[in-house]
Amino acid sequence: MGNDHSCTITYDGRVKCWGLNASGQLGAGTTTNRRTPVDVIGLSGLTIMAIAAGQSHTCAVSRTSLSSPGVVKCWGDNSYGQLGDGTRISRAAPVSVAGLAVGTSSTIAAGSNHTCVLDTSGGSTGRLKCWGQNTSGQLGDGTLTDSAIPVNVSGAASGVYAIAAGGFQSCAIFSAFQSSITKCWGSNSFGQLGNGGMVDSSVPVSVNTTQSFSRISVGLTHVCASFTAGAMCWGRNDFGALGDGTQTSRSSPVPVSGPTGNIGYSTIVADGNHSCVVLTNYDSASRTVACWGYNAFGQLGDGTTISRTTPVAVALSAAQLNLYGGALAANGDHNCILLDPLGNDVRCWGYNADGQLGDGSTTHRSTPVSVIGLGSSPPPSPTPICTLTATPTSIAPGGTSTLTASCSPAATSYAWTGGTCVGTSGASCTVMPSATTTYAVAGTNSAGSGTAAIVTVTVTTPVFPMTVTGGVTNGIANVQTQIQFRPQDVGTTGSVYVFALRRVIKDGPGSCSLAQLDSSGQLTAASASSLTPYVSGTLSAQGQAVTILNNVPTTRISGATFFVGYGRDANTMLNTGNYQSVVSVSGSVQCSNFLTNGPDALSGLWWNPNESGWGISFTQRRNIVFAAWYT
Repeated sequence: MGNDHSCTITYDGRVKCWGLNASGQLGAGTTTNRRTPVDVIGLSGLTIMAIAAGQSHTCAVSRTSLSSPGVVKCWGDNSYGQLGDGTRISRAAPVSVAGLAVGTSSTIAAGSNHTCVLDTSGGSTGRLKCWGQNTSGQLGDGTLTDSAIPVNVSGAASGVYAIAAGGFQSCAIFSAFQSSITKCWGSNSFGQLGNGGMVDSSVPVSVNTTQSFSRISVGLTHVCASFTAGAMCWGRNDFGALGDGTQTSRSSPVPVSGPTGNIGYSTIVADGNHSCVVLTNYDSASRTVACWGYNAFGQLGDGTTISRTTPVAVALSAAQLNLYGGALAANGDHNCILLDPLGNDVRCWGYNADGQLGDGSTTHRSTPVSVIGLGSSPPPSPTPICTLTATPTSIAPGGTSTLTASCSPAATSYAWTGGTCVGTSGASCTVMPSATTTYAVAGTNSAGSGTAAIVTVTVTTPVFPMTVTGGVTNGIANVQTQIQFRPQDVGTTGSVYVFALRRVIKDGPGSCSLAQLDSSGQLTAASASSLTPYVSGTLSAQGQAVTILNNVPTTRISGATFFVGYGRDANTMLNTGNYQSVVSVSGSVQCSNFLTNGPDALSGLWWNPNESGWGISFTQRRNIVFAAWYT
């Protein structure tokens, strides 16, 4: 999008533009303004991969086929050499940029009067070149000299991930998405280079942040960038274009005060004095567009002309956005969004004095209106609808889970969000989260990107860390454990308990009962109120060594399972589940998991050998209640 004109790529690969045309920026061979789209001439036989528009010029990356090297063509104002053809002659039809083949890249950006492209020819991993006006150093070649042909950006010979240009400055994201570095160069009169200063730079300088960004956009005097869970902006803020709730300009990035929670931030745009972003709510699998900043012409799209210092929703329905709704562009004081992957449904809003909204009028619009005259196309094929599964859904710290997407119709590519894949192959993604995390995947085919599917991987941690040593040898049990108290419990007063579960049967049915070893090494019946602490006192960060069994013959403890736990008292320990099993002794009737079997797992009739009588116990698994009766 240009300052006062707009362009789009149609379903059949044509480029159409509309709006102001005083310099031939519409590419139609004339300098006549257009309120509705017209075809750009001289591009027949070419596949258009990407377009970018500056103040009064337009450029496109084109190929003769999808497998052929890309070339760049530009048209419109050429006062500073921004068309890159080696002249300063303005053109009303496309001309080729001199000496530039961009390989497989389709990444191009335009500032007010300069242009930049990511060159991946010759196997390059991302060589950045710029041309045009350079009065503030926006070409990044270390000079202030305008250039009518592409020049190399200093220190950007490889590793460039994304580029953006606007006004009189440029920015690039270097390296990979998860560990990227952002650099900017050019004008810095409002701190828009983000390096903490306000001095122009003719070479890239690092933005003052440790945040890794995935997308970036440069406006006239401010910059915004997004990452998976948020966005940050820096530079001029007179009208709230930074979205931080203030009107204070910033020379370092500040967070946008946008929605939080299970929200994904994707395409972000910055222009004159306002900004917009596409948001995805993973809980409801729905999209919204939010804008903030200057709103005198309705460019925030909320139906008002009230400027905002924090994001407000654009008046687009979820149904409209969920079909495709991700290609968002802004420049000057207007915005456009593509709602149809085939290029037929484009909506624009904001300033319209030159017909740049494409609705056939010159009336400013505070809500999106449809661009007319983009032509018809075959009915769209459906986008993928995906389901997402995790195997397993619950892991221990350090464990992995494999996420698998199943899409219908089939997807040709997959966009994973929520965390880093430690191993991925198309429809699968192996993750190793450090905490419970929700992941999302959206499948893409020729019709576009489908609605995201989500799944949550739960990370479960032990009640408390514990190591066990010893075991059973020749019928004698010797078992020890070292427990570590949870950080929130260290320094509090409590008791450590060792207890067992056993099943006692005599002359009839029996059930599990709570028990403890007495001083002679015999298991005796116990209740929550009668459990004897192993040790009491202040819980130390060093933990506690606990002897569970010390030279105990297995004949005395056959079928029993021994536990260790701690708490303010025994009732608290049992009610909160703050205990773990340590060892189970084999026997004809095993008692090992009573505490998870149900509310009545301890209830039953049992034999009390010490008093040679029958007893009855009652319990509840949580908020434990014990009762005993002997005969």
